[in-house]
Amino acid sequence: MRSATGFVLLAVWMPVSCVAASPSGTFIDVTTYTVPIADSQPEGIVQGSDGNIWFTEQVGIGKLTPAGVFSSYKVPTTNSAPSGMVLGPDGNVWFTEWRAGKIGRITTAGVITEFPITDASAEPVGITVGPDGALWFAEENSNDIGRITTSGAITEYPALANTRSYWITTGPDGALWFTDNGTNSIGKMTTLGSVSEYAVPTADCVLNFVVPGSDGALWFTENSGNKIGRITTAGAITEYPVPTAGSGPGAMTQGPDDELWFAEQFAGGIARITMGGLITEFPVTSAGDWVTGITPGPQHALWFTLYYDDMIGSAPACALGLSTSFSGNILKRPILTWGSPNLRVGWWEPETSLC
Repeated sequence: MRSATGFVLLAVWMPVSCVAASPSGTFIDVTTYTVPIADSQPEGIVQGSDGNIWFTEQVGIGKLTPAGVFSSYKVPTTNSAPSGMVLGPDGNVWFTEWRAGKIGRITTAGVITEFPITDASAEPVGITVGPDGALWFAEENSNDIGRITTSGAITEYPALANTRSYWITTGPDGALWFTDNGTNSIGKMTTLGSVSEYAVPTADCVLNFVVPGSDGALWFTENSGNKIGRITTAGAITEYPVPTAGSGPGAMTQGPDDELWFAEQFAGGIARITMGGLITEFPVTSAGDWVTGITPGPQHALWFTLYYDDMIGSAPACALGLSTSFSGNILKRPILTWGSPNLRVGWWEPETSLC
């Protein structure tokens, strides 16, 4: 275990506003912030307990305040390739180190602690908060699913043979659900380590994220299959094609409207899918860049990472046409709660007026 404050850079960056056209012909305002580190290649993104946006970089962990102030913190292990991240029940941001085989934790003050996995070549990617208050993570290069307590104790549970898990989330049934590219399946693991898997109809679809929907099912992205999938807790799967060919559905999150939003990695856009399977796409950058992460965040916006442009972007909910989706325009969706009512993982602040 290694700890470090690792402060690298503090910078104020002026946002750039641009206009992107949606397929319906309407226009949305997108604000982008250029990360002041060359080739930072931001990927994972989440809102922290301090109200700021936190994201993974090739060189470490970045932070962006709503006012546009950047900070960057070096991870002690060089070239560790930070990847997935999640807000933990302890108020810290937890992240995976894909190349180093470690789990990292960063406080809101920027102090980083690393916890090595038994197998340094495990390649952890996705990480989530489990129903037991611990963090659970997917290991892409092993047959295991990992669990780490907020104090750093790691336990690994074997999945089925040939498992190559990518992302992981807690389902409404209290089990851990994960995408498995080794068997082209959606997996389920109980907190006791019992495993079930359900084959996805589209072959070699390159499964990416999996998240719970407001309808009590799990939804997942098919990066090469160019589809969004839905699986019930009983294992029934439905697939929905994305209109833009080769869009590369990747990161996914629950939005302020109780629908799901996902990054179109190769099409330079973000998109919304309703619980009924209706997809609406919103271009946010040129198709040459990758949209690699997406999260709800401050200013009633969906925030996203632009990998090759080294940018963090935001699209306000009202610009996405969501203000009419709420009774009284109230946005408030606690996803998971522990202890203090002020600590919520995945939430939008209440507001009486958006636009």
